[in-house]
Amino acid sequence: MLTANILQIRDESATGHVIKEMILEFQNQIVTIKQIIHERVSFEVEQYIRDKNNEIHGLVQPSFKENLLNKTRKATNNIDGTQQIKIALEAFENNGFFILVDDIQVESLKDKVTINDKTVISFIKLTQLV
Repeated sequence: MLTANILQIRDESATGHVIKEMILEFQNQIVTIKQIIHERVSFEVEQYIRDKNNEIHGLVQPSFKENLLNKTRKATNNIDGTQQIKIALEAFENNGFFILVDDIQVESLKDKVTINDKTVISFIKLTQLV
């Protein structure tokens, strides 16, 4: 019998307030942080494309050009998923956000996570003070 490798993903504020939750499914029980970010951004890009209001979801940050194209072509949502994944991976490496696995901070894209029914991944996005 095949078992689903399901991860609960949360966006949290720096104070621990849960802003958004999602569920992602993986083929393998052991995945890297890079794979988690990749799957999460891919999921968000799909949501963005389906959303007629072109609202920003989580880590997906359309470029100025993409936003401009989306406003002029309402029927087609132009967003480069590969570029969005690259931006998110770079943001993680440059401390734009950090990730907790069961409340323990991970440091590297190569860090591995063993998925079980209680595994929770928290994304905490850091915002600059104005």
